[in-house]
Amino acid sequence: MKIKSYKCPQCGREYNYANASGLKLCRACGCELDSLTVYSTDDGSTASDQTAETKRENREAEEQEALFVWAEYQSAAHPELNFLYHIPNEGKRSVAYGAALRRQGMKKGVPDLCLPVARGKYHGLYIEMKAGRNKPTVDQQWWLEALERQGFRAVWCSGWERAKEEISEYLKL
Repeated sequence: MKIKSYKCPQCGREYNYANASGLKLCRACGCELDSLTVYSTDDGSTASDQTAETKRENREAEEQEALFVWAEYQSAAHPELNFLYHIPNEGKRSVAYGAALRRQGMKKGVPDLCLPVARGKYHGLYIEMKAGRNKPTVDQQWWLEALERQGFRAVWCSGWERAKEEISEYLKL
C-alpha cells in the first residue's frame, strides 16, 4: 500500500507522508520548506494506516535527520559539530538480536545524540530527541539525570529546532 508522496519545491527530493510530517528543512538541499506539495497518491491511503508507534518513530527520525542537515551546514563555522553523533538504541528487533545487543552493552534509555565537546563546566552534551508532545520515558529521564550528575549537559528536546537552539547555546559556553 503506497501512501501520499511529496516533493521539495526547490530540489525535487521525495518524501512520503509519514516522514514529511513537520519537516521544516529539506534533507537534500537544506532549503527552508514552507510546505511540501502532494504530487501523487495511489489508492487514497494515508499515514493513518500506519500504527501510532511507527508514526512516532518516523517523526522522531525525521526531526533528527533535519538536525543533522543543519549541523552539516553549520560545521564550517562550528567544526565541533562534526563530533555530533547518534547513539542507535531504538527500533524493533528480534528477541535474539535484542539479547545480543544487550550483551554487547546496549542500555535502555540512553539519549539519542551525543556531542563529546567540553564547554564551560560540562564534559559534553547529550540530547534525547522527541517529536510532537512526546516526553522522555522513565528510563530516559533516569539517564539524563545520571549524566548531569557526571558533569554532562543532558537534555531532552521536542523537535530539531529546539535541539538546534540547545546545541547553539551549549557551544557558546
